[in-house]
Amino acid sequence: MTHFIGIGGIGMSAIARLLLLKKQRVSGSDLKDSKRLSELVGLGATINVGHSLKDFSDVSTVVYSTVIEDNNKELVLAKKQNIPVIHRSDLLKTLMKPYRSLCVTGAHGKTSTSSLLAWTLYIAKADPSYVIGGILKSFNQNSHLGQGDFFVAEADESDGSFLNVEYEGAIITNADFDHVNYWKDPNKLEEAYVNFMSLAPTKKLLFMCGDDPILAKHSKFGTLYGFSDCEWKISDFKQEKLTSEFTITHHEKVYPKIRLNLPGKHYALNATAVFAMAISLGISENLVREALQSFPGVKRRLDVLYSDEKVTVIDDYAHHPKEILTLYRALKNAFQEQRLVAIFEPHRISRLQLMEKEFIRALSAFDVAITTEVFLVGEKPPCEAFFSAFCKQIDKFIPKNSLIEEMGDLIRPGDVLVFIGAGEISAYADLFTQHLKEVR
Repeated sequence: MTHFIGIGGIGMSAIARLLLLKKQRVSGSDLKDSKRLSELVGLGATINVGHSLKDFSDVSTVVYSTVIEDNNKELVLAKKQNIPVIHRSDLLKTLMKPYRSLCVTGAHGKTSTSSLLAWTLYIAKADPSYVIGGILKSFNQNSHLGQGDFFVAEADESDGSFLNVEYEGAIITNADFDHVNYWKDPNKLEEAYVNFMSLAPTKKLLFMCGDDPILAKHSKFGTLYGFSDCEWKISDFKQEKLTSEFTITHHEKVYPKIRLNLPGKHYALNATAVFAMAISLGISENLVREALQSFPGVKRRLDVLYSDEKVTVIDDYAHHPKEILTLYRALKNAFQEQRLVAIFEPHRISRLQLMEKEFIRALSAFDVAITTEVFLVGEKPPCEAFFSAFCKQIDKFIPKNSLIEEMGDLIRPGDVLVFIGAGEISAYADLFTQHLKEVR
């Protein structure tokens, strides 16, 4: 039996689900109950809510992720009982070995891009296996055990574990400095990306965003795509509400009027990477076009939860200043005359402290910016003076447990409310959406 510590996490649950689909025995633990836990139990997993001492006599392997601390009771017990302990990335690497592995990494856009790649292979009847860091809407799942040759996975740069993978093809969406609590030095992060590039068996199947200055200067390792002078070049970009249209040129070949069921230049970049990968793998142009136009999206990525003539509610995972500003631009083009209201939950105090000015600049672009408490992720609470000073530069601070009550007084007809963050804010977006449905 394989035991997962923190089995409810989006990445851990995806791998656990894959093992269950392979008819392997799975157990796990997590601090909080959730819908994901119920789904895994329904597939046959044995799950305990809470990390506590237990008998591991029936466990052959214990799996942990980077967020699990060394003093975790189950991790300590497993080591004491000499049970093999492995990082989730090592298990993922083992699962991918029999397949043609396609990985996606980068500070932003991993989940959207890997989901779009998996969807494209699905439309092409390739039935890929996949493990992604989000819920693909059409299947309502974050992993799938396919019958085809391909395996699509996110390679996580946040903790350096993306260097554990082996791949046939890969996409690097950008190399922005993030996860400062782990990397601390942007030069170390760049060195890690270069090491990831060097894993590529062929330059032809490593696609890197040429609009990113760090990736562009290492172009010898792969093939560049982007709006700048790249091998796969984007032009004629247009956005109509929440959809996009653009042209891709590859050497002398022109692919005009590619339609994408997502808004913004950042999604056009992600789609171009997938387009280039799919064409290079031999998938027909018509099938790739069909996939991009029919892509149902990913939960928590520009996810429209509610919309009527008076208000629109959107949930988005953005938690880095660049992601927030990029999200704003896409929404501004879609809702040009409507007021954009950001409800932001800071994620990690270390990120907020290092990028305070950038966060304020990004949030200031919105017509109204509201902040809630910081989602700490195992870090110490913020210095009261620092967080108070940060809040004074934002329009309003509202505690999460008061959002529904206080937001009602702030809404104007036509507002677009955007719940932003990688922590608990999505749950409050759902609660607020339910509140709107009940009162309207």
